[in-house]
This record gives sequence, structure tokens and C-alpha cells, in this order.
Amino acid sequence: MQRGVLTLTKEELKSLLEVFDLAMYSKIHLSNKLKAGMDAQLDPVPLELSEDELEIMSDEFSVPTPNESEAMKQVRIKIMELMMKFRNPISEV
Repeated sequence: MQRGVLTLTKEELKSLLEVFDLAMYSKIHLSNKLKAGMDAQLDPVPLELSEDELEIMSDEFSVPTPNESEAMKQVRIKIMELMMKFRNPISEV
């Protein structure tokens, strides 16, 4: 399983938590990571996530709307970029 670091600002993390139902995933570690990130005294917040965790979050987001916040747009971009790194690793020669 691949892991990577998703770095979100506090504003982006707050936007993520407005659309991601933590209660629905309370039994998995992802929920704890997101809560801990919000409680952290860091800004931006580095979150070590697996590809599976990124997929779970991505699946929970509805289709982007025209009135979506800029912070949430950035969250989507960052998640997609990290997922692309997992799927298309640059080979080092």
C-alpha cells in the first residue's frame, strides 16, 4: 500500500471536514488523522495518508459546484495530485 503526505492549510482542512462525514468513518484511522490535523498547532498540516484513504475521501465528495469554496477546490486538486503520484510514479534512472 502506498502512502504519501497531503499538506493542507487549516482553512482547507476545515473545508474538507465540512463535506466529509467523520461520524460515518469513525471506526477507521482516517477519521482520527483528520481530527488530529484540525487540533494540531500547525498550519499547514501534513497528513500521512494511504491511497485507500485518499480514495475514501474522494468518493465522499459530491460533484464540484460553481459555489464551491476556493479552499475546497484546492483540497480536491491536492488529493488528485497525490493520487496521480501513486498511479504514475516517475521512474528514476
